[in-house]
Amino acid sequence: MRKQRIDGVDSVRDVEWDEVRGFRHSALLLIDEYQGAMRWADLTPEQQAELTAYRRVLLDLHLHETANDWADAIMAAMPSWL
Repeated sequence: MRKQRIDGVDSVRDVEWDEVRGFRHSALLLIDEYQGAMRWADLTPEQQAELTAYRRVLLDLHLHETANDWADAIMAAMPSWL
């Protein structure tokens, strides 16, 4: 979310709360799709635990002082398979 590459140069950009809320909304919709009974049963126990932890970080928006802090936390918690 914050990492970007411009003209071959990697950098980190600042994000705003509106962007964070939009990303959060989309991510929660995706997770809700996985947490339906049919898809949830197809996940391994490890994937279920990762998805549960990721959803918790998404919901803990209020624990972060800045949008950048939240964006960093959410990208660190995102399962690689999602």
